[in-house]
Amino acid sequence: GPLARAMKDVRWPVREAAVKAYAAIRPFPAPPLVAALSDPADVVRLAAVHGLAHADSKAAAEPLIKTLSDPHPPVRQAAANALRRYRDLTVGALVKALKADSAEARLAAVKLLTGLKKRPAAAVIASALGDADWRVRHAAAAALARMPQPPVAALAGAVTDKRPEVRLAVTKALARLTDDARVGPLLTALKDSDAAVRRAAAGALAAKPDKRALKPFIAALRDEDEAVARVAAGALGKIGDARAVAPLAEALRTGDTRLRQG
Repeated sequence: GPLARAMKDVRWPVREAAVKAYAAIRPFPAPPLVAALSDPADVVRLAAVHGLAHADSKAAAEPLIKTLSDPHPPVRQAAANALRRYRDLTVGALVKALKADSAEARLAAVKLLTGLKKRPAAAVIASALGDADWRVRHAAAAALARMPQPPVAALAGAVTDKRPEVRLAVTKALARLTDDARVGPLLTALKDSDAAVRRAAAGALAAKPDKRALKPFIAALRDEDEAVARVAAGALGKIGDARAVAPLAEALRTGDTRLRQG
């Protein structure tokens, strides 16, 4: 028909208008708009994505996932927004996007995976902790921090990430764990160069005191961050080991008012 011809016109404004007109006819078959996702003009691709946001079509899901790698940022963002409205979005299709060349696509895939009603296995999200882009690693760590039992092995490997934002999110995820395997990575985080990471680690270790934390907590009494030192003092009281008495007394004797407040 006339709209189909207009969608192939040599002039991009005509193609854009045709895509918008086609998308206004509801319900519509998705294939013509899917084809427009490959248009050379950014505005035409954007119009196609906006139209497909209302399709919730299985035929459009994978092409939209590929569009997460579009060179034009507004098109990528619109594709991510459109996919959030798709009820039958599959974990499998999004897992492929975790390996996309585009960091933007990988970031969107992590966020979309965490928003699915049928939650993917934590291991799927954890695989993104090794991503080259810190934003993707951070999104994965933040998602794992919201899960009840994230995989400790993957988190342990990420607790020394180059970015403090990622290390903090990883430490918060470790805090969700209840098994003893969390202690080692949290002790690593307790020595972190970033005070926020140390605070999160101290809080997590203090919530369930473990004898392995005795010496690290004694060392943390001298932490330059007041909150870390106070949590360490409280945790040592809970652990109740005689070896902590002298260091606590020494800290109080040398006038560390922070510990008196704690």
